[in-house]
Parts: sequence; structure tokens; C-alpha cells
Amino acid sequence: SDNAVLGGTADTVIGASIFADDSDVDLTFTGSSLLAGNVFDGNVGAGLFVDLHGSSTGTLFVRNSTFINTADDGNLLTDVAGEGIAISTYDTSSLADSTINRNIIGTLGQGNAGHGIGILASDSSSISDLLIGNTNGDNGDGGLIQGNAGSGIFFRREVNADVDRISIVDVTIDQNGANGIELESTGTSADTPDF
Repeated sequence: SDNAVLGGTADTVIGASIFADDSDVDLTFTGSSLLAGNVFDGNVGAGLFVDLHGSSTGTLFVRNSTFINTADDGNLLTDVAGEGIAISTYDTSSLADSTINRNIIGTLGQGNAGHGIGILASDSSSISDLLIGNTNGDNGDGGLIQGNAGSGIFFRREVNADVDRISIVDVTIDQNGANGIELESTGTSADTPDF
């Protein structure tokens, strides 16, 4: 907690980038309160990027963190384009039992150049049991996703990837450039996503 992950001068400075290939990762980014949490400000590509390949398995817990002013890396060959948080799964990798809550992901005047949260599931990978927000009651404290140039939350599922049991609860998603929540499914014969 209490970390500042600020952009540098290079063209590809992602705030925190985790690449796993045939590995298991259990990731936690949190602070005791939003004012005492991590700040990802002015990075390039993504504030936080989790990229799973091979047979990797992962969990992710992100709470009380701020993701603002992320710039697009301008590289069409990467999975990132200025997201506050970006997640990609490929091959047979899986992300499960994960939570993203009580975060600020863009604000008016300090939004990210891409989506607030951008999630891609490809190949035969899976993303399941992901909670964005919280389930402690409808009190508006599940997080703020605001002022991003893309969608507030963007999901893309392709090939035969499985996206199951995704919950978006008690999150304020406001004034993003594209959609509040955008779901895209392409080139797939698997069951439909479960949100």
C-alpha cells in the first residue's frame, strides 16, 4: 500500500506489468483506504497489465487504488491502448476468483486514453468468478470508472474462450467516451458469456 507508480520517459512504461507463461500467479494491489492506496498515474499502455499465457492460472485482487492519465502506447501489436487496468488470457490459461473494487479508474480531466478496464479472453482460456465492485449493499462505494476515452468496462471474448460468472455491482460508471459497459464476442462457437 501507499505506493505511487508514475509514468516515466520511455514509450512503453506500463505501471505494473505481469506476464505469466505456464505459471501460477496470485496478485494483490491494495491499500488500507483509497487515500492510502496505490496510485498509477501517467503510465503508457496500461496502469496495470495482467497477461496470462500457456496453462497459467491466476487470481487478482485490486482495491483502493487509483488509475489515471494512462496514455496509449500506439503499438497495434500489443493488447494495451491506454487502459487503467488491462487483463488478457490466452491458450488454456485462466483467471478466477478475482476482485476489482473500491478503485478510482479515471476521473473527469484525468481519464485514461483507452478503456477504464479492458479484458480480453482468447483461444481456449477462461475468466470466471470476477467481481467488479462490491456486494456490501447499494451504497455507491464499489468504485468509480469515469472520464476514460474508451468504454468504462470492455470485455472481448474470442475463439473458444470461456467467460463465466462476471458480476459488476455497485460501481459508478460515468462519462466515458464510448460505452459504460461494452461486451464483444467474436469468432467463437463456445457457449455465450455469463454476466
